[in-house]
Amino acid sequence: MKRYDKYKESGISWIGEIPDHWEDSSFGRYFTFGKGLSITKRDLQEEGIAVISYGQIHSRQNTGTSIKEELVRKVATDYLRTSSQSLLNLHDIVFADTSEDLEGAGNNAYNDYIEPLFAGYHTLIARPKGLPFPKYFAYLFQSRDWRKSVQSLVNGIKVYSITKTILKKSFLLLPPLSEQEAIVAYLEEKVAQMDNLVAKQEAQIAYLRELKQAIIAKAVTQGLNPQAPLRPSGVPWIDDIPEHWELKIGKRIYLANDGGVWGNDPDGENDTIVLRSTEQAEDGTLKIINPARRKLSAEEQANNKLVTGDLIITKSSGSSSHIGKTSLIDKETEKLGCCYSNFIQRIRIKGSSKYYWYVFNSPFVRGQFQNLATTTTGLGNLSQSLINHLLLPLPPLEEQAAIVEYLDTKTEQINRLINKTEESIIRMKELKQRLIADAVTGRINFQPS
Repeated sequence: MKRYDKYKESGISWIGEIPDHWEDSSFGRYFTFGKGLSITKRDLQEEGIAVISYGQIHSRQNTGTSIKEELVRKVATDYLRTSSQSLLNLHDIVFADTSEDLEGAGNNAYNDYIEPLFAGYHTLIARPKGLPFPKYFAYLFQSRDWRKSVQSLVNGIKVYSITKTILKKSFLLLPPLSEQEAIVAYLEEKVAQMDNLVAKQEAQIAYLRELKQAIIAKAVTQGLNPQAPLRPSGVPWIDDIPEHWELKIGKRIYLANDGGVWGNDPDGENDTIVLRSTEQAEDGTLKIINPARRKLSAEEQANNKLVTGDLIITKSSGSSSHIGKTSLIDKETEKLGCCYSNFIQRIRIKGSSKYYWYVFNSPFVRGQFQNLATTTTGLGNLSQSLINHLLLPLPPLEEQAAIVEYLDTKTEQINRLINKTEESIIRMKELKQRLIADAVTGRINFQPS
């Protein structure tokens, strides 16, 4: 793409040079501020007035430049009378005021929602003052350059907070109005094309994941022999099982069912890795990238050390899709000397741990966990009693081994396709980020010919 003829130093380390005729200014000069509703998840309901809160702003479905229907929740109409100051105007930009990681600090959404919409809990409203093309700023606020400038001002350890003071200090780049209009028109077209491609790829991934779940469910409930005679299991969510299989409650299969440990703050000497539910992907695979390290006593280490073949189950989560996710400890994980937190339960299996890893991550068991979990203070919880009394299919050991071998092969084939598609999505999103950044920081010439 063609660049501008003349540039100048912006004085902003994250940006470098900007077009000579562009201006820069502070955020506070062009935006006023408001606060979202003082509510919690318990105030949400099925019907009412639309609201968007920090959880939806941090959602992967949030593009930042448009509010999709799936991001919207509902609150009582009474808030129209008591809290109208938290209603969003068209073109307002709503920020999540906290983030669990630095990368999420500055996440926001541009309001183009036609119906009345509240800013919800943990949000900060930025209202544009006399800006003819506010959508340009929505794109600016999605650029990595602007986000870096905000993140450089943020402080936090466990939670990173965005405040009015931080936003007021952040920079704005101001092209002439004709160029702002041209930038928005260009990005609307190009970004829509990219988003459509990503949506198709995400639909393909969803299909592949459903296919994988269907293959797992069939194998762990009906086995691999299509000619095997079946009998009713007597369990509504399992249906028929092979005649020669057994059904047993969990406590007849598990050797141990333990709660977990958290210990004390680390001191840098002989600290122990303590796995949390955040190390478990939704499909049960372990991703140990930046694990917690804690100071445990010798007794705590001995009682809670994970060994090859252990299964660990997420027993508490604010997301129903993460309740009951189950991970298998392999030799590489055992070598790390990991223990497990009090949000995870460990079970040790009589028989093939890998077979029961597939059973626990099958849709019928995960569905039971989600349906039967109790909710307290916004968290879904699995009780030890529920896990102990879960009815599970029990094939002979040689069939367990054959099912594991079959599922390892099938799921690996599907996972390769999923990974390839996910890599394509990452590349497309990176291209989108570069395109937005180039447009809003003056690396593409939008002057009329």
